[in-house]
Amino acid sequence: MTAIAKAKVLHGVLMLLGWGVLLPAGVLIARYLKWKGPLWLKLHIGLQISGLAFGLAGLILALVQFGPFGGSLGGHRLIEPDPDPEPEPEPER
Repeated sequence: MTAIAKAKVLHGVLMLLGWGVLLPAGVLIARYLKWKGPLWLKLHIGLQISGLAFGLAGLILALVQFGPFGGSLGGHRLIEPDPDPEPEPEPER
């Protein structure tokens, strides 16, 4: 695996953990565990700060490794649909 591929995987893992696991877990704890007393607030704050830190680390990694707005590597264009697809060739009759 190349260094760029490793950086892309690390970026994806950091973003997934931050935005997809830690921040939603903090929201769920704030919503459903308030009856546990003051523990819910400590868990909520810890998860929210950790999620933000992971997300920012993923963003900083992307900006440093790949340049702003995708740089020359294309960024997220690899996973989004092509905005200007080539037309399909006409079938021969």
